[in-house]
Amino acid sequence: MTSSRSSRIALSQALMTALSILVLKRMLGAGEYGNFSIHYNGLLIFTAASSGWVTQSLTRFFPVATDKRKIASLSIRYSTCTQMLFFLPVLLWFGWHENQWALALLMCATLWASGLQFTYMALAQSSFLSRKTILSETIRTVSYLLLAVLLVKYTGMQPVHALFISVLISLLSSIFYLRIKVASTMNEGHGADEHLTSSRQTMKQFMTYGLPLSFWFVFAYLLSYLDKLMILAHFGKDVQGNYQALFDLISRGFTMLISPILITLMPLLSVAYQENRKKEIKALL
Repeated sequence: MTSSRSSRIALSQALMTALSILVLKRMLGAGEYGNFSIHYNGLLIFTAASSGWVTQSLTRFFPVATDKRKIASLSIRYSTCTQMLFFLPVLLWFGWHENQWALALLMCATLWASGLQFTYMALAQSSFLSRKTILSETIRTVSYLLLAVLLVKYTGMQPVHALFISVLISLLSSIFYLRIKVASTMNEGHGADEHLTSSRQTMKQFMTYGLPLSFWFVFAYLLSYLDKLMILAHFGKDVQGNYQALFDLISRGFTMLISPILITLMPLLSVAYQENRKKEIKALL
């Protein structure tokens, strides 16, 4: 029953994602949609670099941690502090060089919210709240679409500003929901974790495990980002916008459809690995 319900939520999320892409591309036109996507996808590379190592480490260590509140608190702190390192290039380029301070500040706020949402999603996933994790993405997508349509149609602000504001508020909505659900499952914990006995050791474990995976995520984002830049340079913003809409439609739709399996599987594998249940790991894979 739970698996079937999760699949239905994931299917509705995939449909909402497809609808948001089609509606916004039609409202904005290919050029403006592509312009926003170039900015936002570039920001996601910074998010992968600043938060990827934390989220991947959480899926490995959080399910077997004794003091889950401490690990969650440290993870949020690590993610936030790392994100601040990437505020500087955003502010220098878009604020100082391009003289678009409003856009620069919106991008920094979105970078912070993206990293925080990724961290809370990893916490929810590692707390075996797979259905809540998928539902949080539905909340994010629906609120993003509704806000974007309202702001673009009725405020007269620049489309790229309207879309970043919509993304920011939708991320905060998702974070608020996930924070409530994750907090209800946590315990204070009174014993020391076997591998995570101090803040310094926790960071060392997270970096050792998560940084190589973070580099891989950055490389994957860069690979899919460079082709968009080349299309923009050689064929113009309209062609790039049409390509971006088609790319988003296929990639995000497919990701939403397989997400119930991935979200449910990772914490189960972590627990089985920690307890050396090799037969169970093989069966799950």
